[in-house]
Amino acid sequence: MQKKKPRALVLMSGGLDSTIAAKMLLEQGIEVIGVYFYTGFCITAQKAKTGRIKEKRSDALKVAEELNIPLETIDISREYLPMVTNPQYGYGKNINPCIDCRIFMLKKAKEMLSFYDADFVATGEILGQRPKSQKKDTQRLIQKASNLGDKLLRPLSAQFLPETEAEREGWVKRENLGRMQGRSRKEQIKLAEKWNITKAATPAGGCCFLADETYSVRFKSLLQDKTQLLDKGEKERDITHDDVILLGTGRHFKILPGTYFICGRDEGENNLLSNFYRERILLTADNEIPAPTGMLYSLRMNHDIAPREKILRSEELQKKWNLKNLPQIDIIQQFIQDNSIEILPEEIALSAMILARYSDVKENLPVIISYSGKDMKSPENIVISASSVDDENILRQNMIIKDNL
Repeated sequence: MQKKKPRALVLMSGGLDSTIAAKMLLEQGIEVIGVYFYTGFCITAQKAKTGRIKEKRSDALKVAEELNIPLETIDISREYLPMVTNPQYGYGKNINPCIDCRIFMLKKAKEMLSFYDADFVATGEILGQRPKSQKKDTQRLIQKASNLGDKLLRPLSAQFLPETEAEREGWVKRENLGRMQGRSRKEQIKLAEKWNITKAATPAGGCCFLADETYSVRFKSLLQDKTQLLDKGEKERDITHDDVILLGTGRHFKILPGTYFICGRDEGENNLLSNFYRERILLTADNEIPAPTGMLYSLRMNHDIAPREKILRSEELQKKWNLKNLPQIDIIQQFIQDNSIEILPEEIALSAMILARYSDVKENLPVIISYSGKDMKSPENIVISASSVDDENILRQNMIIKDNL
């Protein structure tokens, strides 16, 4: 891109703040290139995958088109995950590593400056808007750790912050930058109306799963189980890209520590779960029966379980779920042996009963149980008859939601 005037890389989320920050620079004659970092934790992207929303464009792309600026979308999801599981500066209210996240992205942006022949980086941060990452001392920490120094401009709160290179060099005028602070969005909304900005995502709507309470509970539960149940040093202990997607899908039930059942809530989630059946157990019903798709998986499925451990786990399952009548254990046991799956037959039977609970057939639902190993051949199937879980209280107690773990 031939450079004719000062150029900025603006970190764009698709939200109102970063959109206003970009527009504020455009109004001062700065050439703006938007940068959207895809972390894998975007709620909007997940909804698009499952068909809950028809719009396939990201919020960042929509506002970039409205502002008539180019947008670079950078997939950082693979390298971002280790930071999420072990942030140097800890989490916010949920599992949002806001300080580490901001440092991570700004370091990436700094690396991009020379490639795009850009002069500085700008963000939509507002002083005091976020309790953990947008305090004055924290912003100084982030600026120092990112190694951007005074090449980092926060246009919306610039008049409260130290002078940057962009101001010193006369690329932008300080008096035309913002004096925003705190959580109020009145000033941003006023500017959006003035500049006729209509595509920015709803203010304070939240697009990151890491700030979602229920997702955070699921994430912590899985991470804790992987840490406690799998041998130290094993790669399987890491949260994977597949985990990230599945944690944001469906209703989650903790059958036992390390064993989870996911039940789809709509057609899109059912289809998504059907694409993850490799080395997991898929539970479905006949197409003629209105019923969700379910997925059962255990951290123990690829690890030998000692006979004594199986007995103890079976006793724990019976007690935890107050189980009395489980469907067709003998058929399930043969299915487990034929496929060499390290899981309890009671865990599969219980999952079938949960599936029946959310289907239109509460009694004697024909449940198709499928499994495919690493080679991804056509899955082995059995069909059993299952009836709904009796105790609603126990069902809710074992659903992984924000208020029960």
